[in-house]
Amino acid sequence: MVILEVVSKLNKKMGLHEENWKHIIDSHGELEGKQHDIILTLKSPDIVLYDKESDNYRYYKLFKSLQKYLLVITRHFNDSGFIITAFYVSKINEFDMVKVYERD
Repeated sequence: MVILEVVSKLNKKMGLHEENWKHIIDSHGELEGKQHDIILTLKSPDIVLYDKESDNYRYYKLFKSLQKYLLVITRHFNDSGFIITAFYVSKINEFDMVKVYERD
């Protein structure tokens, strides 16, 4: 069951399925109640990277109050996609990634 839908900066209709949300909360409890931050990261990221090896897109957004980036990992299919996971990181990892978007 899809519990959240948002159109990303890359113009993809992204869904968050209940089982993926459960995984996120079980693994990264600090994101409980932070669906809005996930939406904001997808709609207004600082940078989006493509990981060719895993065929995933990585949306990063800095949350200054936490001094951390929210990383939302997605998979895209044509005009849509889904959220695989999300968690906070201290820095952006661009190693072996293709930059597909960066905020000016």
